[in-house]
Amino acid sequence: MPYIHLRFITEQDFVSDAIRFVTHAPNRAPSHVEFGLDNDMHFLGAHIDGGVKIRDAGYDNPSWERRYAIPCTQQQYDLWHAFVMAQIGKPYDTVDIASILLDKDWHNK
Repeated sequence: MPYIHLRFITEQDFVSDAIRFVTHAPNRAPSHVEFGLDNDMHFLGAHIDGGVKIRDAGYDNPSWERRYAIPCTQQQYDLWHAFVMAQIGKPYDTVDIASILLDKDWHNK
């Protein structure tokens, strides 16, 4: 049975701290989520430095981390995998982050 791997982390930087502050989340609450690939040897996620890309495990040093494996069918896994791979190369959405921090709806549908 295939699994979709999710990694929730908290980082100690301005953006992570601001997201937790504005959303009234505790300090150890996650401020970022990314997908685990290749048995969590790589992670696919969006960061301000480089946008959406695959990064090697150990690229960061989170202060808090939780990992989850969600069971799914092969068809669900294949659809998920195709979707997340299509996100590679997209820029980091600084407008959405700013809208969270400023409590504005600037999302362009």
